[in-house]
Amino acid sequence: MSPRRKKPDPEKVREEILAAARAQVSEGGPEGLSLRGVARAVGYSPAGLYEYFDSRDAILEALARRASASLTRAFIEGRGKAPDEPPLVALGLAYLRFSRENREDFALLFQRLRSTRRGLEAPVGTDSSYALLRAAVEEAREAGTLDGAADPDAVAYAFWSLAHGMATLQAGHLQGFDADFEAADRAALRALLAGFSA
Repeated sequence: MSPRRKKPDPEKVREEILAAARAQVSEGGPEGLSLRGVARAVGYSPAGLYEYFDSRDAILEALARRASASLTRAFIEGRGKAPDEPPLVALGLAYLRFSRENREDFALLFQRLRSTRRGLEAPVGTDSSYALLRAAVEEAREAGTLDGAADPDAVAYAFWSLAHGMATLQAGHLQGFDADFEAADRAALRALLAGFSA
């Protein structure tokens, strides 16, 4: 009688699937993800993947959630990398650095993951990059470097929009353009902060 084959650890298999999917996304972007290719990489049939993920979209969403957690870590580390900058400028620079160093994660994050906050009246979660951005806005207001009457969500939206716009331009239309984008980014973020100053 042959020994019974040990059932694979579901969490380990999920990790293998996500690693294979991440490799594909790195090569061909989110649209290049193929369930057949992932299945082949992990030694499963395409149908076998459905035991761990409901769909291709579920795999992409899981990757996007990981990218979101990576962005939050980048925000936390970004404060330490630019200690002489105002917190809002430091976070903007961290966002841009993340977009340059993690292009696929950046694309996944903003193509696949929708905000769970459905309106301004909804509370801001405590474990997101947006929560860190909002906290930096409040910090600036308390320090007197921001107009106390400025709406925190409006200020956070302005900084996010500016950083995201610069990141998107640099990743696409301006890719390969010879310029000191880091200096330009810093100047733009500082100018925006000055515009909101008390």
